[in-house]
Amino acid sequence: MRTSFDETPFMYRFITIEGLDGVGKSTIVRLLAERIGGVATQTPDPTLRVTRQRIEASGQIADKWAFYMESMVRQRPQFEAALQNHHVVCDRYIHSTLAYQWPQDVPLPRNPRETFPKILWPDLSFLLFSDEATRRQCLLGRETAEGIVNPADHRTDVLTWSEQRFRSMPDLIQINTTGLNPSAVCEQILDIAFQ
Repeated sequence: MRTSFDETPFMYRFITIEGLDGVGKSTIVRLLAERIGGVATQTPDPTLRVTRQRIEASGQIADKWAFYMESMVRQRPQFEAALQNHHVVCDRYIHSTLAYQWPQDVPLPRNPRETFPKILWPDLSFLLFSDEATRRQCLLGRETAEGIVNPADHRTDVLTWSEQRFRSMPDLIQINTTGLNPSAVCEQILDIAFQ
């Protein structure tokens, strides 16, 4: 019998952390994976960084959509293998792809699991959000540390409709990170994921 981090009977979980840039996703993914003895990962796979930069620079929504979907399909075997022995915690996945890359003039699919059967669907997906001042402060800290600024992270129109899409997805468990330290956010996720 597979067990959870606390040795109680449990199947290993595939957990995704979604949300706008600057809400703490990457930090939470790392901490949560550490706490549960899991594997921290992200989509798209970091080995596709150069391709991702080229696709993002093109600005073509159809190319972006195809790239991100193909990335998730290609990572499925990696996730399934990891889930044999560990929980998997993923920084961005299908919900972020739908929020950011799905055409604006097309309604979101009513049943995404049926629409996109080739990807591995998460057991639980969490939407992290914060007030705008906190998000911008975190984003500025990351940009300063990494020396990389993504203009899309500052486009109010993109952020507004992406957040509206995130909030409209009924299978996302929403957690407001405003005023919480990363450990407290992890505690909330653990309380829900391993009740």
